[in-house]
Amino acid sequence: SHSKLAPFLRSHYTVLAREFGSLSMSERAAVFDATVDLTLSVLREALAADPPTSPSDSQAYFLAAKRLIHERFADPNLTPENIARALHCSRATLYRAFNAYGVTVAQYIREVRLQEAMRRIAVSPPNASIAGIAAECGFHGLLILGGSFASVLV
Repeated sequence: SHSKLAPFLRSHYTVLAREFGSLSMSERAAVFDATVDLTLSVLREALAADPPTSPSDSQAYFLAAKRLIHERFADPNLTPENIARALHCSRATLYRAFNAYGVTVAQYIREVRLQEAMRRIAVSPPNASIAGIAAECGFHGLLILGGSFASVLV
C-alpha cells in the first residue's frame, strides 16, 4: 500500500537536495533528524502489511545493535545501514526493533555519543579540545555536538 506521507517525503528530499549546501551545521543536524523521522513514518506505513518480526527476534536485533553501537560509536560513518549490514538484517527490521523500544537508531547513536562526550569532557583537563573530544566520539564537528547538547537541554 502507498503511504499518504510519501508525497511529503519526496517534496522534502527535493527541497533538501536544493538547499542543503546553504544550511549551517546545526541546521543540517535539525533537518537530518526531521528527515529521519519522516522517512521512518513512511517506512512504517509502507511496511505495515509485512508480517512483524517476532518479539524475540526484535529484541535480539535491538540488543545486538546496541552492543555494536557502543563498540563503534566513535566511527563517524556509523549508520543504520551499516549496523543492519553488520547484523545481517534489513534496515526495516532494525528500525522495527528500535521502534519497539520507543527510540530510533539515529537517536540511540546520538545518545551514546553524547553520553561518552559528556563523560570525557567531565574528566578532561580544562584546556582539553572540545572539538577533539567531539571527533573522538563520532560527531562530525563541534556544531553537531553542540546541537546534540542543546536538544537534550530543551
